[in-house]
Amino acid sequence: MESRGASPATAAHPCRLLPEFLSLDLCKELEFIHRSCATVGYRTSVLSTTLAHLSATGCSHLLLPFVKVHEQLKEAVQSSDTLIPLTIFDRAAFPGHVPHIFAFQSPTPSNKQLKHGLSQVLSHFPHAAGRLTLDSKHQLCIALNNAGVRVVEVRVSSIVCKNISLEGTKNLKELYPSIDGGAEELMQVQLNRYMCGGLVIGMTCHHFLGDGQSISFFCSAWAQTVRAPGMHVLATPFLDRGAIFIPRKIPRTSFDHANIEFKKRVFNSIFDSGTSRNKAKNFTIHFSMDFISKLMALVPGGCTKFEGLLSHLWKKITAARGVKETDFTEIKIAVNCRGRVKPAVPMNFFGNCWTRSQVSRHSGSQVNNEVVISTNT
Repeated sequence: MESRGASPATAAHPCRLLPEFLSLDLCKELEFIHRSCATVGYRTSVLSTTLAHLSATGCSHLLLPFVKVHEQLKEAVQSSDTLIPLTIFDRAAFPGHVPHIFAFQSPTPSNKQLKHGLSQVLSHFPHAAGRLTLDSKHQLCIALNNAGVRVVEVRVSSIVCKNISLEGTKNLKELYPSIDGGAEELMQVQLNRYMCGGLVIGMTCHHFLGDGQSISFFCSAWAQTVRAPGMHVLATPFLDRGAIFIPRKIPRTSFDHANIEFKKRVFNSIFDSGTSRNKAKNFTIHFSMDFISKLMALVPGGCTKFEGLLSHLWKKITAARGVKETDFTEIKIAVNCRGRVKPAVPMNFFGNCWTRSQVSRHSGSQVNNEVVISTNT
């Protein structure tokens, strides 16, 4: 995959190809009008047909086909301006909403301030207020139609610390708008107000909208807009998805992406995630810094906190599942590609720019070792 920037000429003079825009019968009609009413243009060898000439020579009835073409062209150009095709990274993402929860103690901004800030920041992130739709080729696109973000306001008769704990996620679904069965909005927000004055913001964002870094970038811009009304956002997001993810002129496939990232999935609609959420349960585990330090000390030469915890969890899950020592197990990690592709994608790019890093090992080599650290991807 190559990443390229749009040339100045392309940006200054955009060209659009509208295949099958005019029917064959309409083309024949326009050709007949041109041959019948054309006059000599700026060169003697050039014939010209202008609308002004047709009107002045008593042929105003011949203007009707041109009016029809003008309206169709205007509609087609406007439509092409607002439909943003999904990139190769977008299509490889999970096709559904991902929930996010942020908890704050009192004092907190009012709901009015939060909604005003959200409205302001959406002007910089128009994709978040759009909708998924299909283009003329039945490919998924994001329509920049400013349809809006769903906002729900809830009052909770308890305090934040009692409602949210590290013991599990049994009741956390009540803190964000429902995503069961899919949601039309690409972003949903629920403002949960507590008796203690605390605030919990529950968000759901469709993964086609952006990856984790993009949503974090959006939330940071929203927070800054609320804290400092009237100020510019931290950094203007880079929104041109079509300018950077341009395939090679000669495609080259080195890995089996078709059966991994793009495995065929059947959806009932464009809003359906196609995934049953009843097959997996989320729970939270708290690791103390003392435990993490001991894990890192077991690795000769050291390791990062992420590597140590990931290896420890991989080992314990493999043992708990009773996998045979001769069987292979694998782990997949989402990797940010912004600084890894060439040329690099801007860090403020809003969208999906990630891939899966995969590591495989024999079950026996994991369970029988203290900590497994591998850099093979």
